[in-house]
Amino acid sequence: MIAVAQQISETGISRAKACKLAGLPRSSLYYAPRKRTYTPEKGLCEKIVQICQQRPTYGYRRITAMLKREGCTVNRKKVQRIMGLLGLLHKSPVHRPHWEIHRGKQAAELPDTYWQADMTKIWCGIDGWGYLFNLIDSCSRGWMGYHFSLLCSTNESLLALHSALLARAPEAGTILGLTVGTDGGSQYTSRKFEESIALLGLAHQVSRKHTPEDNGIVESFHKTLKVEYVWPCQFSSFAEAEKAIKEAVHDYNCNRIHSALKYKTPNEYLMEVTGKGFCIEALKGVQK
Repeated sequence: MIAVAQQISETGISRAKACKLAGLPRSSLYYAPRKRTYTPEKGLCEKIVQICQQRPTYGYRRITAMLKREGCTVNRKKVQRIMGLLGLLHKSPVHRPHWEIHRGKQAAELPDTYWQADMTKIWCGIDGWGYLFNLIDSCSRGWMGYHFSLLCSTNESLLALHSALLARAPEAGTILGLTVGTDGGSQYTSRKFEESIALLGLAHQVSRKHTPEDNGIVESFHKTLKVEYVWPCQFSSFAEAEKAIKEAVHDYNCNRIHSALKYKTPNEYLMEVTGKGFCIEALKGVQK
């Protein structure tokens, strides 16, 4: 249409009349697109690159939050523009439709009311597969406890549970009103596990068959664990992997920010809500 208006104006008719006949505003003939140039600050670029090297899985929103935690006053769109120029932006995730009927919102309103437990495998080089049992708080997203072993039985799942209780409630040894959600694995549905849960005064909720979405928070945690802490390394032995897990549990709870917590760490969120954070030394002590 702009080309038509230009041809009409070339016949001697005024531009205003030509635009009226073409049905366009006059600004369309006068507008000349200009390429936008932007030169970011060198110091800000260096900080962004440094954070991206430390946290390669972070997107521009969490990078902005990290910059603000360091005292930088910066706009989220500015960080996105700089990361685009530096080639540091990630591809947007592909969201696929889910047809299963979920139990509803999994996140609890208060900490220490609903934990999710599950197990994942980690390759340990000459020692073969190591089995990592974890418990995640569905409110604070905290890595409440774990047990890493070459064995994969009910005893290991109970050691992970005791690790979490010791790290969160070292004096009492248990938490009243706490529900532990698990899948239907034999480690979590055995008589020994059920009796131990009852003895501790905890409730147990088992997810439905073929529905990992019921334990979506701990499943999502395992993805984060693999992408950020496991896959970048190539463990040659169980001892090497065990050391990395001990470092990861501290980093995850005390340094890694979460968008669901308004870009706070799990430990910061627990201190803010309950006034009591993790007993990290107790958590490490169970693994020795």
